[in-house]
Amino acid sequence: MKKSMLATIGVCIICIASIGSEIWSLLIVGALWGFWGVFLALLLFPGTICLAPWYMLFAHGNWHLLAFTYGGSLLGGFLFSIGDDDSDKCTEDVKHPYNIEIGESESQEYSPAISGHGKETEGLTKYYEE
Repeated sequence: MKKSMLATIGVCIICIASIGSEIWSLLIVGALWGFWGVFLALLLFPGTICLAPWYMLFAHGNWHLLAFTYGGSLLGGFLFSIGDDDSDKCTEDVKHPYNIEIGESESQEYSPAISGHGKETEGLTKYYEE
């Protein structure tokens, strides 16, 4: 299986777990507090998806919503991290847009804001010519 396919599956699992747990959480809030509870839960969206599973666990002893919400997010994140092709690009050297070396002292002032001549814009023009 391709790595990018694992990343895609991971994102799909995260989306399904997020949307499903939000709907499940709203159903719980609706059963407890009715329409206005659902209205407030929609306004406080991140809090609903974070707190409703814990409420179900501690108040009712039901861990299914907690496992669905956090388990789905962890599984999807794990698959995404395995399948992410960009994870190895962090170690590559990043070229600064003004051709300034990372270890160069700050006493050499390169400022692209100075109007168009001299050492200040030399790196900027080299960057756009490449």
